[in-house]
Amino acid sequence: MYARRVAGALGYVALMSGDRLTVVSLQPPVSNLQSPVSSLQFGPTRGRGNALRLFEWLEALPAGGTTDLNGSLRAYAVAGGRAGLAVLISDLFSPAGYAEGLTALAARGHEVALIHVLAPEEAEPPLGGDVRLLDVETGDVQEVTIDAGMRALYRRRLAAWREEIRVMCRARDVRYVPVETDMPFERVVLYELRRVGVVR
Repeated sequence: MYARRVAGALGYVALMSGDRLTVVSLQPPVSNLQSPVSSLQFGPTRGRGNALRLFEWLEALPAGGTTDLNGSLRAYAVAGGRAGLAVLISDLFSPAGYAEGLTALAARGHEVALIHVLAPEEAEPPLGGDVRLLDVETGDVQEVTIDAGMRALYRRRLAAWREEIRVMCRARDVRYVPVETDMPFERVVLYELRRVGVVR
């Protein structure tokens, strides 16, 4: 839901500014991305009169499942038309990775921004003791014991992962914006994206 709101706010800004807008939901099957008329693609279009249609399209998008970000981004880079600003909104939990896909976008001449979305519970898990974790995307179950040491290790690994993403983005001239879903999405658009030069 949070990613949809950010996408809606960014799309609204683009439409109000008279920019050409295309929004693509990177979900399997990837081949659908190559079709100009797809339930997984909105646009290309421009003009403020399309804002309501954009919001309705975002609201109707199916959620869930595992996304092959590398494959989907490569497919979009090939089939996505002329280069422009490409904003990826994702939690980056893609087993196949994402770096090659971002590289493909940049290589096609896109100006790329990555909004890395995590829930506050993913950044700072509130759990403790023996817990059973369920991956809502894959259905996999993992049993773990969370104590102070495990929590500290988790924080270090999360910080290292975010730094790894930041370094990877810097090397590809991708603007990296890490956010958590308790941050008002208006702040993401009006402050965080303006700070890195995506929104002017």
